[in-house]
Amino acid sequence: MTKLRPFFIAVIAGTFPALASACTVCDSETGQQIRAGIFGEDFWTTLLAVASPFPVLLLGIAAYHYGIPNFWSRSKTEHQPSLASDAQQNITSHQ
Repeated sequence: MTKLRPFFIAVIAGTFPALASACTVCDSETGQQIRAGIFGEDFWTTLLAVASPFPVLLLGIAAYHYGIPNFWSRSKTEHQPSLASDAQQNITSHQ
């Protein structure tokens, strides 16, 4: 029953809008000024500036978790022959 309590509160608040409108600032002149300041003409610029650190943070976390790939080093398998090819060469050279 305790897990359903927030659900019941939301249903009751949604059913009776007078109970849900407890904020006195939202409908006042101050609330309209705050809303205009937040959602003004520079909203998207501000949102981009606020959200821009998150991709960098996620890249840093991914680099820490998965390791940083080294694209500039050559792989070891390109220059070192495998043991199977060495064994085959030794067998053919001894015959």
